[in-house]
Amino acid sequence: MDFIPLAFDSMGVRSMCCFIKSDTTILVDPGVSLAPHRFRLPPHQVELDQLMKKRQLIQEYAREADIVTISHWHNDHHTPFITGLYSSVTPGLAQSVVQGRVVLAKGMKGLNFMQKKRARSFLKTCQFQPCDGKTFSFEGLILKFSHPVPHGTFQKIPVVMLSVEGEKKIVHASDIQGFSGIDFIKEETPDLLVMSGPPAYLLQPEDIKRAESNILEVLDFCDQLILDHHHVRDMTFKDALPEVWKSPKVKTAAEYAGCPNLLLEAQRKELYSVAQN
Repeated sequence: MDFIPLAFDSMGVRSMCCFIKSDTTILVDPGVSLAPHRFRLPPHQVELDQLMKKRQLIQEYAREADIVTISHWHNDHHTPFITGLYSSVTPGLAQSVVQGRVVLAKGMKGLNFMQKKRARSFLKTCQFQPCDGKTFSFEGLILKFSHPVPHGTFQKIPVVMLSVEGEKKIVHASDIQGFSGIDFIKEETPDLLVMSGPPAYLLQPEDIKRAESNILEVLDFCDQLILDHHHVRDMTFKDALPEVWKSPKVKTAAEYAGCPNLLLEAQRKELYSVAQN
């Protein structure tokens, strides 16, 4: 049972997309996007190039997937049925990612206007099974989904977490940011926990401390932690959670894959500066 990180913020794009390879193969959160504005600047060409590379990589792995899971309907977690996102996506491309596969996705209940619109757009072309709080079995794999939990500090945006149990157990904790879903993680006691950390550059000190305390707590309930996504959108992200990053259990997705961190969004200002010089 192999875990393959495909696209994460530590790999230069906004995403938590990964591939779980067993007798049954699972493509998790097949979306990728960029910050429309950061430091009052649009995406740099280097980011746009990386977006296309990761989009193509997700398409390649989609061909091998038996199951696609979608934790919620933000564009960095699913491939939308639109033409756009910096010319990286079309309805046909979106269809190629999911067509002919079992799709388990966050249901309509509790979604805000924009997420409902995206889910309904999806349903015009492809079907999905709502997975909120449900458990599924596929050829030796057990897929257990959490009940909806808040998207970090945003109580009105619900996401579902995924536990995949086979030869080992992997929990994909999308966008919880260290604020929600803690009980689900502790109940599952995964070998590998893949989790969005807090966007410290946007938070108050007391919120950062609360997230750090929760993450330190779940470290006792997993063997390895990939901490990424919102958390690595700042060059000094490790300084924000110093006690967490002291643990040898903790890596970014890029580090887990044996690659250097590629924090393009955090470097956007520098990328433009170099281009101007």
